[in-house]
Amino acid sequence: MKFSYRIFDFSAGFLFLLCVRALCSYENSKQIDSLIQRYQPKVTLEVGMKDLIAPFRHLKGKVDFVYLNTCRDCVSVFRNLDEWHSLVSAQGILAGDDWGNPKVMRGVQEFAREENLTVHTIQELWYCTPALKPHPIQFSIPEVKIVREIPPKDRDFAFIHPEDRSTYIYESEEEYYKDYQRSYFAVTRKKGGWDCLRHYEILANGCIPYFINLHECDENTMHFLPKELIKQAMSLEGVSYMAIDHEKFKPEKYYEILEKLLAHTRAYLTTRQIAKYLLDTLHYSGEGKVLYLSKDPSSDYLRDLSLIGLKELLQEKVVDYPKIPHIYKSYSGDISALYGKGMTYTRIVEDGPMDRENIEQRVKNREFELIIYGSIHRGRLFYDVVLSNYDSSQIAYLCGEDLHNCQYVHLNNFFLRDFELYGSYNPVIPVYD
Repeated sequence: MKFSYRIFDFSAGFLFLLCVRALCSYENSKQIDSLIQRYQPKVTLEVGMKDLIAPFRHLKGKVDFVYLNTCRDCVSVFRNLDEWHSLVSAQGILAGDDWGNPKVMRGVQEFAREENLTVHTIQELWYCTPALKPHPIQFSIPEVKIVREIPPKDRDFAFIHPEDRSTYIYESEEEYYKDYQRSYFAVTRKKGGWDCLRHYEILANGCIPYFINLHECDENTMHFLPKELIKQAMSLEGVSYMAIDHEKFKPEKYYEILEKLLAHTRAYLTTRQIAKYLLDTLHYSGEGKVLYLSKDPSSDYLRDLSLIGLKELLQEKVVDYPKIPHIYKSYSGDISALYGKGMTYTRIVEDGPMDRENIEQRVKNREFELIIYGSIHRGRLFYDVVLSNYDSSQIAYLCGEDLHNCQYVHLNNFFLRDFELYGSYNPVIPVYD
């Protein structure tokens, strides 16, 4: 089998190396052309198959694009990529074909993890780029939970306190919300991670979070939380931890900030708005179906709240598989037995007819426009089938875990909740099942 090599020299001084199989399929050729159409090569050099890498070792770190006809087993793929990647420039691209082969998938994925690259796919074509930064995502609040107007206040700080479990006395959502509604402030803080449903429950009930050490939070964590407004409120004259000096306190300043916080909550922190941000980021057309995959249907705040927002926006166009029963108004189970006593995220969505049969075959038939893994750490159903049939731009992954070193941050369309440790971890755990 002969191979051809073409080196293109650009006016900008960049080098472009393309290694393609002479009998490359027409579809693959079109996909390759779609990657390079933005370039205008001036010089072409043809090279035979013998001594593949040696003639180009002097180009180490200078090549903008390498395309390989990959081997057919995981170990050989890894070895092949490791050799050719040495030529790729800091912002260069390494690409190849045969993505439908599971061994190729795994070899490419393993190499991408080792080298901190992001894998993209277009049908049978795959290509690796320098690791993309994850998109921020966070908890949210259903719009129906937000007060219509600011409630009257008769308490400086809410009774419930995240550092004192003895204050967790409320058995119903109504009682819990009233504690915030009657209070000027409510203490909140980083616990397992910075993001917490409590922050949004405080805001939704017309109260202001007294957020301990908020200044230490990474800018991408809780990206849409109005941190500066919250810090302004905490800095009001007369306000201190767990107390307000009402001789110095100016209520008009407080209510001015609270109005802004409520407006921000309605505009940016609802389940509907976070779902819209998710779909906009994924360039969803607004027409196709969305498959929302889980494995364990038990409570998961980020997965559940994001799904609620998607259902609010798209109704029956969103197929949750398996069904997450507790988000539906028809749920007949004991919500108090759920995590967080089921407050805020249960019995929100109208239930209706939904076809959840033959999902794997429907994935193979490419019935869905987008596929979203609601919690990448808690199950990746049909993963090989999804990767074989959908371009990477059509697949998204949500990570709603507390503070941790996430091994999946190199994936395309990856949404991360806590950025504090982002970039400090060299992943070694496989991304495939």
